[in-house]
Amino acid sequence: MLKKYTQKALDKYRKIVEAELKRQLRSKPNPTTVSDGSRLEDSIQGRKLRGRDGFGIYMNGYGINVNEGRNPGKFPPPNKIDAWVRENSSKLKLKDTKSSTIRQVGYLIGKSISQYGIRPYRFIDIVFDKIGPAMTKEIEDAYMKDLELEFSKSTPKS
Repeated sequence: MLKKYTQKALDKYRKIVEAELKRQLRSKPNPTTVSDGSRLEDSIQGRKLRGRDGFGIYMNGYGINVNEGRNPGKFPPPNKIDAWVRENSSKLKLKDTKSSTIRQVGYLIGKSISQYGIRPYRFIDIVFDKIGPAMTKEIEDAYMKDLELEFSKSTPKS
């Protein structure tokens, strides 16, 4: 079945969801975790699914930790914290970027996360609560339009 209207609605909302997620991250009340031009914001992409109707939203893995937060208690993976410190050494204003300094700073950040956790910022939930109902209705209407068009083509004319 040709799904011209459905595909048009899906493409429209793929772009809207991607843009809204990025906008919601920029409007975060506490920009210390996610700032303008962050790697998380840059990583958000909406992609059409291959061989199926629909779209997927992809982002860096830590986007889930930003959305859901993290409870205190467990030390985060040191290699991931160290990689983050290495990538953000200029933002952190580290004068020395030796691996021992990176490990020390990473340990301190990991210790803080394990003691205090990370407060959630439900940017994904906010976006889907905001545009989900309209998106669902419009995609539903487009699909019905495609079905009606298909039925009218297959119904013999008297």
